[in-house]
Amino acid sequence: MDSYDIRPPDSVKNEQLLTDTRSNFDKQLEEALQLSLQESETQCNQFEESIKKDYIIQTIERKEQFREFLFCINRVLRFDKNLKEVYEIIDPIIEAYCNKFIQNYTVDEFTYERIFQVLGTIRINKKTIELLQTIITKI
Repeated sequence: MDSYDIRPPDSVKNEQLLTDTRSNFDKQLEEALQLSLQESETQCNQFEESIKKDYIIQTIERKEQFREFLFCINRVLRFDKNLKEVYEIIDPIIEAYCNKFIQNYTVDEFTYERIFQVLGTIRINKKTIELLQTIITKI
C-alpha cells in the first residue's frame, strides 16, 4: 500500500456559539410559548384518545345489540330465500349503524314493508326489531 493514496485528515474547525443577546423577558416569553405548546399538544392527545375510546365503546355496545339478532337470522338464512334477500339489505345497514357511519337509513315503502314482514315471521327479540325500525325508515 502506498502512503500517497491516503487522504490527509481534515483540519479542525473551531466554532464559537454566538452569545445570547436576548433580554430576560424574551427568554421567559419563549419558554412560556414552548410550555404552552407542550401543554396544548398533551391536551389534544388526551382529547383524541378519549374520543377514540368512546367510539370503540359505543361501537361494541351497538354490535352487542345486534349480535343475537344476526346470529338468529344466520341460522335460518340457508333455508329461506326471502330472508336471504332481506339479510342482504339489512346487513350493510346494521354494519354501518354499528360503526357509527349512519344514524338512520331511508328506504322506499315497499322495501320497508317487505323487510319487516319477513322479519316478523322469525322468532327474534322484539326490542331489536324496534331498534331496527328506528334505524330503517320509510320515505
